[in-house]
Amino acid sequence: AADSVFISGPTAQVGSIGIIATHIDQSQADAKQGIRVTEIAAGKYKGLASSHAPLSQDGKDQIQQKVDYLYGVFVETVARHRGVPVETVLKDMADGRVFIGQQAIDAGLVDGTATLEELINTKEQGMSNDITAASLKADHKDIYDAVLAEGHQAGLDEGAHTGAEAERQRIQSILEVQVEGFEDAVTAAIADGKTTGPEVAMTILKAQKARGVSLDGLAAESQLAGAAHPGADDADEQERAALVGAMAAGTGRKKEN
Repeated sequence: AADSVFISGPTAQVGSIGIIATHIDQSQADAKQGIRVTEIAAGKYKGLASSHAPLSQDGKDQIQQKVDYLYGVFVETVARHRGVPVETVLKDMADGRVFIGQQAIDAGLVDGTATLEELINTKEQGMSNDITAASLKADHKDIYDAVLAEGHQAGLDEGAHTGAEAERQRIQSILEVQVEGFEDAVTAAIADGKTTGPEVAMTILKAQKARGVSLDGLAAESQLAGAAHPGADDADEQERAALVGAMAAGTGRKKEN
């Protein structure tokens, strides 16, 4: 089985597609040597075609059934790999004949005449540096499938890494704007998998406004928090204060320093 099949020259022999079985009756030879064989068997067909007795019709039928079955498997396999109907194989290829040279080409058993060296040179000359997905799939499907599977897995791995990093940043942005008394809002935002830090900050801002707390009050709260916790958290508090200022600007109100 191959994509193409070539013979090396005009005298190459191809074919002999068929099945043959041989029964040897050695009962007379046994008798001449003074040998008498007695076979004891279990099973209706066991020993039916023994070589120590003349072949009976039942024994011949048994062998013929086996030969016919194997012939059917052979013919179907040739048809599949030569890309032709079973009827074509039976008519032109698989009658047990041996085809020589051009006869094998005419019968469809082979694709042409070429030596191994000629095939290699032709393949090298016909190779292109421009390999596309379509040509790779058509000419080397096994490689195409392997590359596709590897790329798919790489994409899954990269997507998982990118998604995890984006989620980490989202949660961090929410934690940076949390305000005492709004812990439930922060927890819910983290859990829903989509709310961002600025959106949480706006929710808190609206709630604060509803309670009568001004934007300046939020900014002052951030500044006081920064003064109360100097050092390692200064950058976070300054960023939080800047976010409040940005929200104030976004609502059209001027934030005074």
